[in-house]
Formats: sequence, structure tokens, C-alpha cells
Amino acid sequence: MLLRPKQQNRFWAEWQAACRAQGWTKENGFSSSEIDQCRKRLLAIAGFTSLTLVDPLAGFDRVLEQLAILRTDLSGVHSAATMARTRLQYAIRALADAPYWQAITQDRFGTTDLDALTDDQLTQLRNTLTVRIRPLRKARKQTVAASRESAAVSSVEEIVNPF
Repeated sequence: MLLRPKQQNRFWAEWQAACRAQGWTKENGFSSSEIDQCRKRLLAIAGFTSLTLVDPLAGFDRVLEQLAILRTDLSGVHSAATMARTRLQYAIRALADAPYWQAITQDRFGTTDLDALTDDQLTQLRNTLTVRIRPLRKARKQTVAASRESAAVSSVEEIVNPF
């Protein structure tokens, strides 16, 4: 199973809601096998033969979009359809503080508004930040490790030679 446990739980909760919205319940005369066939058709529409093959990003977004359609939940359809963009914006904000990424976007794209950027531009920005931030994080980890090692050595020296 490629989906994380929380995603699996969300799928089953939304699947039950979709079944109720469509009337695919045992109370309405549907058997378990008929309900399973409906689920397999939903997964096939999303491009999968099994829930175990759904990838946790774009694939899960497509499945959620299909579930929202079954529930006739237009906000859910929109949310699922724009999730990749939302993930890119979140990653950008997590990688760097606003002044830093805003300076890059202003220089490169002529705006500081993430919503004004295309998906390709957001991807470029995320990749740029990743390349620029990775060496800084690596250097910071090395500095922290060196300071811990130095502190450990000095504490050992104090124990060995207290005077």
C-alpha cells in the first residue's frame, strides 16, 4: 500500500459518504460485491486498478476528486484539483522565509504573489530554493555536530583533568 494510514482512513470515510450520496447502501438493496464493483470503477476512472496502487500525491488527488464528484461536492472537486499547487506553495513557504523567496520571485517573475505564478513557475521556485537551501542546511548540521563534539571533548577533559 502506497498511501499513508491517514490517507487510507480518509479514503474509506469519503468512500462511505459517496456511497450514501449515491444510494449505494445495503439499505437500498446493494450487495457488498456491487458496492465493491462501484469502488473499482471509481478507482479505474482515477487511473488505478487497486487502492494499493494509488500514489500518495497526484494519484490520491485524482481519487479524492472522483469521490467529491460522487458526493456532488464542488468545493471538494476544486480542492482536489488544486492540491498539487497547494503543495508547491506550502513547500516554498517551508523552505525559506517570505522575504527570501519574494526577492527571488520579484527578480525572476516580476511579482511577489505566489498565487500569480503558474504551476511551472512555482516548481522552478521550489527547485531553486531547494538547491540554494540544501548547502546552508548541510553547513548548519556540520556546525552543530562540531559544537556538540567540542562540548563533549571539553566535558571529558574536565572529568579527566579537573584542575
